[in-house]
Order: sequence, then structure tokens, then C-alpha cells
Amino acid sequence: MKRFLILALALVIGGGISLKAQEIVEIQEGSDSLNTLSTVVDTDLLGKDILTVIGPGVTIMQPEALKEAFAKYVHSNASKPMAGYRIRVFFESGQNARNKSLQVAHALKKAYPRMGVYQSFDSPNFIVFLGDFRTRHDAMRTFNQVKAIYPTAMIMRQNINYAR
Repeated sequence: MKRFLILALALVIGGGISLKAQEIVEIQEGSDSLNTLSTVVDTDLLGKDILTVIGPGVTIMQPEALKEAFAKYVHSNASKPMAGYRIRVFFESGQNARNKSLQVAHALKKAYPRMGVYQSFDSPNFIVFLGDFRTRHDAMRTFNQVKAIYPTAMIMRQNINYAR
């Protein structure tokens, strides 16, 4: 038992020593030098393919089977919910609440065509949500714009659709 604990401790310490911080490195075109950047990487890639985000001048060589397997993986997970955030834009009950919710949903679809707009009815309230955000920070960007038009809007934690 002592040998096992000593071996486990040695592996943990050895693994910790070999770790080093990740850096963002930029290779300047026409130069052999590398520049370390001190910028924050934006992880909001909603609706974007990573191959279109990395920019010109980068060639990725990968088998076609890998591309197909990844597309299949994304497609198979598209129906599975995941924890995230949505912006509740409308929450009301009353005689005209249904018609108002339809109007708000239509306006949101027009203003934010690439984001999901979700309507629901939780008796007696009609509710309209906007977006599928993985983090609260991502939701805040859109929330600041929406809040100006819909002052009762708020960010809520919900199950969201898998990023497409």
C-alpha cells in the first residue's frame, strides 16, 4: 500500500512539473519570428465553422472521414439539451398576452435572425425567450441591446439547444 501511495504521489508531482501555461502564438506572414499575444480568446463561435474562423493562409489537412464523423457527431447531439442561458424577453398573462407574445417573437426573429426565438405557455403566462447562450457572459452582450427595447427582459438559466 505504501509503495502504491509513493508511486501515485510521484506521478502527480512529476505530471505537475511538466505542465506549463498555454500561450497564444502568432506567426507573422513572411517572418520566422513568433509573437506571444496577451489577448483573450472569444469562445463564442455560435453558427460558425472553426475552419472559417481561423483565417486565410492556414491549411488544415485532414481525412474526409474525420470531417464526416464530426458532422455526424454534431448532428446526433443537436437534439440533446445542454445547460446554458436564454433571455426572457416577454412574460405576461391576460386577454391579449398571446397576441403580444406573437408580436414580440416576430420582432425578435426579424431583429436577430440567427438566434433562436422560443415561445412557451406556462399557465396563465405567455413567455418568449431569445437565444441559446453557453455562458452568462455571452448572453450579456445581447441582453444589453434587448434591455433597451424590452425593459423587463432578464437572463435565465435554462436547457438550451446544442450549438449548430
